[in-house]
Amino acid sequence: MALFSILFSSQHSTLLFCAHEYTKDNAEFALCVEPTNEDLATRSAEINKLREDNQPTVPTSLELEKKTNPFMRLHLQTVQEAVSSGWKNEDEIFKLLRKKKDDWNSNK
Repeated sequence: MALFSILFSSQHSTLLFCAHEYTKDNAEFALCVEPTNEDLATRSAEINKLREDNQPTVPTSLELEKKTNPFMRLHLQTVQEAVSSGWKNEDEIFKLLRKKKDDWNSNK
């Protein structure tokens, strides 16, 4: 989880670039984890519009990822409850969330 320590200590305006256009798929999964996250719902709509217009969704900001990416929101009860019925540390939550994402991908 060293990467998260580095990311969380970075400025909110830090831009993040991914190598592939996975943003729409990731937003759809994130909505399964946090269906009441208003920032995520707004971002998902923006992503859908960009992709409909054949526009890229990256780069994104660290600030936006902290608001919309469940893998960066492991400390929140909503994310923890989506993967576990009991309290676990963030490493365990990350592993459970990753498994949930893998299962979600295989069931699409």
